[in-house]
Amino acid sequence: MELKLPFGLQGDVLKHVSEVERGLACDCVCPACKSPLVAKKGSQMTHHFAHHKGDTCEHAVETALHLAAKDVLMAEKH
Repeated sequence: MELKLPFGLQGDVLKHVSEVERGLACDCVCPACKSPLVAKKGSQMTHHFAHHKGDTCEHAVETALHLAAKDVLMAEKH
């Protein structure tokens, strides 16, 4: 099973897909390769980000989760 990309960068801020508008209106880029992302928010699959032009980025999920973990550690001061 392939992991879906749950986070994208909007400017310098890491955003969960639930926090942004659908489609290209999300104005997000991949945390790893900085390519534009599309927020996929349909009714058939789990909401996630996908690379706009169908690019493949093997480090997108790992980088996004790493940045999300750093955000939690900074917020919790642990």
